[in-house]
Amino acid sequence: MNAITRKFFLFLSALSLFKFFFEKLTTLSLFDYSDELLLLFSLVLITYDVLSKRKMSLIHIAIFGFLGYSILISILFGLNRNLFHIIVQSLVSIKFFIILASYVILFKNHMEEIKKFFFYVMVFAGIGILLHVLLGETFNTVYGVSKYTRPGFSTIRYTGFFRHPNHMAYMVVVFIALTLNDFKNKKKNIDTTGWLKIVIGLFIIVLADTRTAILAIGILLTFFYWGYIYKNFLVFFGFLFLGILTVTAVLIFTDLPESIMDNIEASYSLESDYIRGLMFYMSILLIVKYFPIGSGAGSFGSIYAKDSQVYKDFGVDKRFYFVEEWGIYDSNFASIIGEYGFIGIIVFIILFRFSYLHLKSNFSGLKAPPMLKAMFWVFVFFCISNPMLTNNVYILLSVPVLMLIANTEKA
Repeated sequence: MNAITRKFFLFLSALSLFKFFFEKLTTLSLFDYSDELLLLFSLVLITYDVLSKRKMSLIHIAIFGFLGYSILISILFGLNRNLFHIIVQSLVSIKFFIILASYVILFKNHMEEIKKFFFYVMVFAGIGILLHVLLGETFNTVYGVSKYTRPGFSTIRYTGFFRHPNHMAYMVVVFIALTLNDFKNKKKNIDTTGWLKIVIGLFIIVLADTRTAILAIGILLTFFYWGYIYKNFLVFFGFLFLGILTVTAVLIFTDLPESIMDNIEASYSLESDYIRGLMFYMSILLIVKYFPIGSGAGSFGSIYAKDSQVYKDFGVDKRFYFVEEWGIYDSNFASIIGEYGFIGIIVFIILFRFSYLHLKSNFSGLKAPPMLKAMFWVFVFFCISNPMLTNNVYILLSVPVLMLIANTEKA
């Protein structure tokens, strides 16, 4: 692929990543369709690559296999009877894997372009969070973004130029992952600059007040350092002590455990006011009711599930969340279980596995960096409470970093 194609692809990626920002600047309809254009372009690239080379890698087989399976079972057994909705929703459900495969096709031999792209993303995002910290609520008013205050609290949650504080927090998680990986790759201890980056990143996560990101940092460190911890007796107990100390501090000085437990307890009833828990609970009911294939594409927790028969069957269709479509797309985990059932869980495990192997074979060879596996676990963890597979912000923060991490063994 030539340089113009790559630049156009990165241009679309930038528009999609900061779509909310660009929509505040102009009313041009181009920004309204940047997500769709990027997905369509990615699908065309993959199709062209397969046809021109006359061979398919495992990830390509998985993508086209899933699309065929999703469309077929949804037409035959699904609750959404609109063919167009079924096809589009099937594509959207695996948007992450499609965009990842297209990025590899375009930038496998042009990783410097990816590095520059992510650097500019970080700089722009950094300016946004700095302005938000300096201006406070004035930034929310001028930029037109919600304060996202939690019930019972008046403190605003910082977003920067993103639309949601969770986006900002996730960007910091991948930034910390990349920082740690760079030092690991150079076989150096973390220096003062590195620690400063990590501390600033943790401070931003606190400003965003995102519980998932706080837990994700623990998962990231555990999987990244596990090989070293496992082989060193003293380090293992030191890490265990630090973990116990951290958990104790969280129990004493924050309401995080109580908040999590309240959400869990509120997740086992159709009367729940915690929408993520409610969606997860209904997904469990669906996996049993429509075992083993689920209710089909576009029928639960996805963009074409508005006025779905599923919501009517559960008697929740008149509730605020479902009328206003607020929070019902947040959990990819719930959507997958509900729409694709038990088989869907297996299929998505295969998709993640093939994606990992695809990055490993194209960039790392026989030995992938420990951080690559750690970041995949973090990504999967975020899928529990965030639309990681379908939201372009999360996807376009993840894919470049996964490629940069996978490429470090050759750096």
